[in-house]
Parts: sequence; C-alpha cells; structure tokens
Amino acid sequence: VRKKTVPHRRLRRRVGLRR
Repeated sequence: VRKKTVPHRRLRRRVGLRR
C-alpha cells in the first residue's frame, strides 16, 4: 500500500482527465 495521502490525490488526477 502507498502513503495515506494517495486516495485524495488520485481523485484529483481523475477529475483532471475527465474535465
């Protein structure tokens, strides 16, 4: 498992690709 600050960071990357 990666750091605990990955879940919220992944969400931001997905939004950038979708928007």
